[in-house]
Amino acid sequence: MNVEEPKHETVSTPNNWGARSEVQSLVLLVATFGGIYICYLLALPFLSALTWALVLAVLCASAHWATEVKLRRPNLSATISVLMVALIIVVPATFNQ
Repeated sequence: MNVEEPKHETVSTPNNWGARSEVQSLVLLVATFGGIYICYLLALPFLSALTWALVLAVLCASAHWATEVKLRRPNLSATISVLMVALIIVVPATFNQ
């Protein structure tokens, strides 16, 4: 004797906003956007520094690659690249008083 259990299907209709899965989805969506907004507020003071870091990385990547190819010593090339970028930043900053 085969007895079929009734199938429970949740059909989303405009009048069915009280469904548990829809409420959970809405709460999760609001929590996600709230978390993204909080992360934005935390990163806001650092955006200018991050932007300049990205600009310097893009501008100096080819010089670093050239020194690495020429020297064939990655650690020495990294040291030279860091010193070069530091000089580019520090020297003009000392004359800007």
